Amino acid sequence: MKDLTLRLALVTWTLAAVLSPLTVSIAAAQEETESIQKFVARKDNWSALTGARFVLEGRIGVVSPQTIQFERCDLTFRLKSGAPTLPRETRVAEVTGTIVREGSRLYFDVDSIRRRDSDVETLRARRGRLESSRPEAWYGLADWAAGRAEFYQDSELRMKAEELREIGLTAELRRLKSDDTAGHLALAKRASDWNLDQGIGWKFIHDACRHELNKARRDPANDGSYVLTLVQKNLPGASSPLKKEDEPLRQAYDTNPAETYSRADTDTRFKLHRALFVQVLRALIEKNADPDGKNGYAIAARISQQIPELEELADSYRKKELTSLKSRVISLSRDELLDYSKKLTDRKQEADAKQAKQDWLRSREPGARVAGPRARMQLAEDYLQLLGDEKTARALYESAWNANPQSPEAIEWLTAHGLMLDNGRWVAGTASAKSSEDRFAQAIQEGQVLPGMSGEQARAAMGARPASVVRQASRGKVTELWIYKTEGLVVTLTRGKDETVPRVEDVASIADEVP
Repeated sequence: MKDLTLRLALVTWTLAAVLSPLTVSIAAAQEETESIQKFVARKDNWSALTGARFVLEGRIGVVSPQTIQFERCDLTFRLKSGAPTLPRETRVAEVTGTIVREGSRLYFDVDSIRRRDSDVETLRARRGRLESSRPEAWYGLADWAAGRAEFYQDSELRMKAEELREIGLTAELRRLKSDDTAGHLALAKRASDWNLDQGIGWKFIHDACRHELNKARRDPANDGSYVLTLVQKNLPGASSPLKKEDEPLRQAYDTNPAETYSRADTDTRFKLHRALFVQVLRALIEKNADPDGKNGYAIAARISQQIPELEELADSYRKKELTSLKSRVISLSRDELLDYSKKLTDRKQEADAKQAKQDWLRSREPGARVAGPRARMQLAEDYLQLLGDEKTARALYESAWNANPQSPEAIEWLTAHGLMLDNGRWVAGTASAKSSEDRFAQAIQEGQVLPGMSGEQARAAMGARPASVVRQASRGKVTELWIYKTEGLVVTLTRGKDETVPRVEDVASIADEVP
């Protein structure tokens, strides 16, 4: 007995499982209002639903005393005699009735009919009941409107569906954190999938890019390449440089990007995408800028090449480097000085370029004098090459010779530049004899003996012959010591083997000569 009861229960459960979908379908058809849109979608099942009772609603097309035709539905709906007449302005109607078969044809026999609100009226009513903070509610109503618009090919309803979806996206945006880039991009993709106005998706992408730009600015490890790619790939116009007349727009965007972008039309947003791209590129480039301006020209080169709109900014970086170079000009290497000078010359700042060279050269004079003759001669060459300053070069070569009278380089240079040695001084060759005679004549009048004087001039200066003369000869050179005891002087004269006139080489006191 228990086994039989169990078997009956199992059979009952199995039948219920099989029949349940059909029962539910029929019950739903009998109890719920179904749109003509959904009813037409299951046209292939109409025959199986013969005898089922439906409540249908949809837009009406042709109406006669005996029949009604719904738009986009080829099933004939037959009205009973005495059925109520719909108001003239009726656009949507609801009918209750049954699918019947007569021969090979199907009909829908209407038991009752009534006017329904138009789609626009229904949309307005449903919208008024929405909880505005719930994006899914907006999306659900938008789906309803979009489905009706697609079925009836209604452009007005399609626009309203787009509006509802945009409102839903805005509601969803309010739930996102301000720096949720992925969330913003997801909203942009949804807008694209729904074929909404491209400006809607752009707005979400634009906001995402600004969040990423702020992240890059705050994080030294963030090189900005992600946001740069994001702008280039998703915001058209980013790679097209702005024109000069667009500069006020770019500046307005720099001042208030969010407001400027939200108020802009589509054409203007193309330009604002470039303005954003300029900001991103600038931030990326300036991350490598030295705070003291040492790499100003390198930064300026990148700005000029990649952001031609910011040429003034590029030039400010050049000026910053020039200021840096000026502050440390004496510490520059020779090559660095030449580069600095060229940069000034290229900017038509010849006077500044010359001053830089002068400051650099003068800063090296003390070191060159301490280092020795060779360093002085090298500095002299720098004066010639950098400034063409032969006067200073000559003074340095003479200083090198004074430090080492045997220096062949100094003698060769001084001689090659038209100078000759005259009594221990390098003078111009043409002026040597005259200058010496003038000096000697003045010295004779003053009773002074000078190196370079002949023996006769020395006696004239002393006014008398020496008390005694000591002669010495060695290696083809004759030396005479003229001793003036009364005056306390010893005059040393020398004469080479091929010279007939002795010349004064030195004048000293007797105390200095005799220990």
